This record gives sequence, structure tokens and C-alpha cells, in this order.
Amino acid sequence: MMSSNIYHKDDHFIGHDVQMHEYLEVKCKPSQFELIEYLQNYLSTLLRLSIEQSPENLRFLNENNPELADDPYDEKYDSVTLNATLTVGQKCFSSTDAESFRKALYEELPNAEGFIVDLTCEGVLCELSDDERADIIPIDDIWTGAGMLDTLDEYKSRNAFTYKIFIFYHDVSGFMYEKILDGKNIDVLASGTEDIIDQTFSHEWWSEQLNLWAAFDTDKYPDILEQLHNIVKSSIPEDQVRYCEGAWTEDGELFYDPYILCNSIQFDCKSLREVQDFLDKLNAVLLPIKDEIYDAGGEGTWEVREEFAVATWCWTDEGFKVKGLKY
Repeated sequence: MMSSNIYHKDDHFIGHDVQMHEYLEVKCKPSQFELIEYLQNYLSTLLRLSIEQSPENLRFLNENNPELADDPYDEKYDSVTLNATLTVGQKCFSSTDAESFRKALYEELPNAEGFIVDLTCEGVLCELSDDERADIIPIDDIWTGAGMLDTLDEYKSRNAFTYKIFIFYHDVSGFMYEKILDGKNIDVLASGTEDIIDQTFSHEWWSEQLNLWAAFDTDKYPDILEQLHNIVKSSIPEDQVRYCEGAWTEDGELFYDPYILCNSIQFDCKSLREVQDFLDKLNAVLLPIKDEIYDAGGEGTWEVREEFAVATWCWTDEGFKVKGLKY
């Protein structure tokens, strides 16, 4: 379901309230100067927003404008934060030094034989009011709802670069994981393997709205259903159990579905081995009746956004498995 805070244009939505991480590595000087101009415009706009809508600036404006007394800003939702670096050769320019960063965009970037842009940004990048859009970022030129993705997609066949993006859309709790490598779009989630399970990262795996199910004749195997529910209750975070139990009983808080094992849960962890160990317990119960399972699967993702790592869970011939990759 799309939120009212999404702007629809040309059959796709424009996400305006985002948390994102983008990485662009251009291996040689772009053959079209228009690409450089786009990057200058895009990055300088994000820089401007991060200054104009910084938490400190918004707090100051709010405290010193009596007209805003009855409509105070919410720092969590109104501010824009940016942490960006531009690397050209041995030189690295950071958005923490706004003037130096802006100068590098217009003096260093046009002559660079290659460069790297690495940025994280969070905030409201396009405002909507009374069903009319009031641009913070000009939608048609700069913001299409997915960072630099749409524009770089147009240039991928004529320029050698690596681009990857993670986006979380706050209003619709939606995620996007994309990668362009040497002119080709990579299907990130479809490229995942089980090798991710024991890989270590400097940050915790974060998740949201995870679903897991297995459909079989519960009247024939009521003991198996009970075993599965007990495994879930003893394995997932305690505060998430109630979301599952709400779907297990006909008079529960949620819709009744006996085939649901995990219902829109959050299962953060330091290692995905913890998740796979849980799945292996389920597999030990389910695999003996595998031929009688007519539908099984998983939805949702884990991600380490700082390191472009993502994983999901799915049903295979060997039972439930966690698959993912660092892209």
C-alpha cells in the first residue's frame, strides 16, 4: 500500500522520506559532461539541504520564530543529515567541510580521470502539501525517488562505473537494494548465497517485517504444528512472539492463518548463524513431511546498510535457508 506521502509520476512512486547509502566509483573520465553536471547538481543539493535543514538550524529557527510556537518541528522527521565524501586521486573531500566539498565538485570533479562518491543521507527530500508538490529537490531533474539510480542507469552503457544503493522508505517501510556493475544491473537478492551466514560485519544485522510460513495438512499433523510453534516461541525475540501468536488462534488479535510461523517480526542479530540455527530446528521437524508441504517460503530482509550487506530467508529442497551477500 502506497502512502499519501509518495508522489506518483509516470507509473512509479517518488519516495520523499528516506534513509539511504550510495556508493559510486567511476573508473575513467565520463564521456558525457552532462553526467558530471548532474552529479554536481545532485550532490550540491543534498549538501544545501543538510545545512538548511540541519537539526541545529531547524532548532534555532523554531526557538526564534514565534509563529512556529504552535507547530514545532520534529527533529526526527524534518531534518536532513548528510555524510558524504568525494575522493579524487589521493585527495578526499568531506561534506563536513561544506565549502571545501562544494569547491571540489566544481573544480576537481570535471577534470578527474576517476573518482569515488560515498554518501549516507537521511531525511525528507521532497515535500507534499494538499496533494500538490512543493519541491525541496526538483523532482524532474534531481530526485526520482531512488538517489542517483535512474540517472546512472541511463549512462551505464557508455561509462565504466560501479554503483550501489541501499534505501529505506520510512513511510511505507519499503526497502531497495540495487547495483550497477560495468553496464549491467545486478539482481542483488537473487545473487545471494549461504556463504553470508558466517560472515562477520562491524554492525548488527537489522530487520523489519519478516514473514515465514509452511502449509501442510494441520489436521493430519497437529503435533508437528505445535512443535513448530514452540520452536518459534523459544527462538525469536520474546517481544515478537505476540505477533505470531495473533495469527495462530482463530480468536487472536490478527487474522487467523495456521500456516504462518513468523508474522511480520523483527529479528535483529549479530550473526545470521543465529537465524539459520533457528531455521534448522524448524527443518528438523518439517523435512520428514517435505513431500506433503504444498507451500512454504519467507519474506523480508536483514541488512547492514553501512557495508551494503543484505540477506533474506527462503524455502529450498533442503528446507529453510538464509541467503545473502555483501554487494
